[in-house]
Amino acid sequence: ELASNLGITPHTLAGAGTTQAAAAAILETLTLATAAGSADSVRLPATARVGVPYFVAALGATALVVWAPVGHSINGTANGKATYSASPGLAIFIRTGATTWVTQAAVTTTVA
Repeated sequence: ELASNLGITPHTLAGAGTTQAAAAAILETLTLATAAGSADSVRLPATARVGVPYFVAALGATALVVWAPVGHSINGTANGKATYSASPGLAIFIRTGATTWVTQAAVTTTVA
């Protein structure tokens, strides 16, 4: 209800694929994501505006991966990804530049 009061519409998204290119595209600033298989993934939008936070809630019992857009970095890691080893969990991602993002989540690198 809080999201609704703030004018934010939660978007439910099923993770897809295990690579950056095959990940399901995040379309809204609040995403409720699920993973059916091990390391199913979602990808932050390349069209996001600088300074806008993206909240990604991982729901379910399977690990979920959140990728940067192709060619972008998260916390300085090129083509980085944040992995929720166990759900549920929440991470906030903020685009800080043309191809840079930051998050409080742990980030690892995998070349797309």
